[in-house]
Amino acid sequence: MIKKTLYISYVAVLIIMGAATFVESANGTDFAHHNIYGAWWFAALWALLATAGVVYIIRSSERRVTVLALHLSLLIILAGALLSHLTGRSGTIHLRMNEPQDIAVIKHCGKEYSHRLNFQMLLTHFQVVEDSAGNVVDYKSQFRIEGKEGEVSMNKIFKYGAIRFYQMNYDSDGRGSTLMLNRDPWGIPVTYCGYALL
Repeated sequence: MIKKTLYISYVAVLIIMGAATFVESANGTDFAHHNIYGAWWFAALWALLATAGVVYIIRSSERRVTVLALHLSLLIILAGALLSHLTGRSGTIHLRMNEPQDIAVIKHCGKEYSHRLNFQMLLTHFQVVEDSAGNVVDYKSQFRIEGKEGEVSMNKIFKYGAIRFYQMNYDSDGRGSTLMLNRDPWGIPVTYCGYALL
């Protein structure tokens, strides 16, 4: 029974994570995080997978290094996700061309609040990149933080200290940009260790 639960939950996690990639592409990161990655049922599925793995290893005579590493990696990933939930913060900052901004809207545990950052950001350039058919393929924001130049695009993250910035949206007049920011100094490294072991 434990082995069957372990396999079913493992396959379910893989399928959901694969599907979540497409959902995120179609509906945005915020939607995917709220409805999949940050949902209670997804956390419960990971907890079931980790618990089934631990019980399987304890009850089984299976002691191969690969099997132990697989289950240990799932426990580490789960611990990283818990750390992210408890200590990580994410939100958005809206920038307008040549207007300094230091207020971000933070979302945590279903609540939203304004937070003054300990630095100012200044959007210096924004560009929508189109292909030859006129389809938008990328958008880029260039900005300054405390004299340091930065750039974010759909596929390029910018790091400032423990904060990561992602391109999220832009104003229809082309003179404003919304960036997502994420500060997760504990959960990300632990989760990456788990993925590396996996």
